[in-house]
Amino acid sequence: MIRIALPDDALAIHNLHTRSVRGLCTRDYPKEVIEGWLSGRSPEGYRGIAKKEMYVFEESGAIRGFSHVVPIGIVALFVDPDHTRRGVGRALFEHALALIRAGGTIPVPFEGTITALPFYLKMGCTEIRRSFVEKNHVKVETVLMQLPGKANHGPDPTALAVTTAAGAPVVPAGREASRTALATAYLRAAHQLLDAPPRVLEDPVAVRLLGEDASQNIWEAVERYRSPETSALRSHVVLRSRFAEDRLAAAVQRGVSQYVILGAGFDTFAFRQPDWAKSLKILEIDHRDTQLVKRSFLTKASLDLPANVRFAQIDFEHESLLEGLCRHHVSLEEPTFFSWLGVTVYLKEAAIDAALKSMATYPSGSEVVLTFKRPIVKTTGKAAEAAQKLAENVASAGEPFVSFFEPKAMEAKLTSAGFSKVEFLDLGTAGQRYFALRPADLPKPMQINIVSGIR
Repeated sequence: MIRIALPDDALAIHNLHTRSVRGLCTRDYPKEVIEGWLSGRSPEGYRGIAKKEMYVFEESGAIRGFSHVVPIGIVALFVDPDHTRRGVGRALFEHALALIRAGGTIPVPFEGTITALPFYLKMGCTEIRRSFVEKNHVKVETVLMQLPGKANHGPDPTALAVTTAAGAPVVPAGREASRTALATAYLRAAHQLLDAPPRVLEDPVAVRLLGEDASQNIWEAVERYRSPETSALRSHVVLRSRFAEDRLAAAVQRGVSQYVILGAGFDTFAFRQPDWAKSLKILEIDHRDTQLVKRSFLTKASLDLPANVRFAQIDFEHESLLEGLCRHHVSLEEPTFFSWLGVTVYLKEAAIDAALKSMATYPSGSEVVLTFKRPIVKTTGKAAEAAQKLAENVASAGEPFVSFFEPKAMEAKLTSAGFSKVEFLDLGTAGQRYFALRPADLPKPMQINIVSGIR
């Protein structure tokens, strides 16, 4: 029988967990790794019991196995070593899979032990890659696994910087937020927690928006967040936001009165806006489901929507950006600032051209800051491999990269659309302005694809 775990089960779960690791994992892990892995554990450490996320397989009054299941995946599943090959693991796995599917969310990949790999493959899971996680100061080799089923082909959460730890943000039933937008939010939050001040982007709202467990989720995956690849991605994400906000501040000084954030995702500027922004009319544009999820996060975090902020959706299949902005009462007579970060890579070239022409309809002094992606170089080397891996991961998330441009081509698009002054953020300026006076815990970008266009 499978039932929800109760507080009185904590000791039995703890003992079973210890026996399972020592009894089953010794053939795959050295003794020092096993002991380091288990050190410091206690019955009080199973947070999933209090959250009603843990389940036990009980037989004849004894617990033979347990699972920890959250709406987006499996956190843990262990079986008593004396009761393997008796259907306990299968029953717990099928129960977990049914819970996840019934919740209406899209599961993310989960970490399994090397020992459990044959079992998960037999259950229909797919191996994504091998990695290491740190447990009590020892490195434990794990396998990132994808649950079976068409609906479960999600992104690699390491490359996207989304942790699968218990308590990570969960999409409400029936809603699917952009996975890359959520990953970006986690990168901004990680910058606040892992990188020393002065930070490139001071964002006190980032962690709060993601929920009360966000900090612990990030610290539990700290080794992955501090990997060279994820650190470089984090550097790019916070740099582009900081640059856009600096340009916005300058634009306000010359009379810009409207701020449109295209593909806003989980951006937090509206909820930490400085005094100089209070006079702006701010419009966040994104997909309906992403905005509904963001609203649910705002409610849980007790963050109110400021009076000068509105959410909007524009269906580009049925209307142009200009038509959508007019429908949402964004005045054509007022200079407007457009932030378009991390979006063009997902759009077809014709859609990018049409959007730029719509933005250039606004009065002189209007500005757009956007990011673009250069073609992925098919060469060896860590940078090229990381770029290719990221492209594969976002594609598996259902958000594939579509458009790539060299700087000259992007400059031509902006000038053709009607922007008279085009400026790229170069490496030297970025390094001097944003990285020179801070510690070396966050790498300076090796390539910058951020550009500003002013009418």
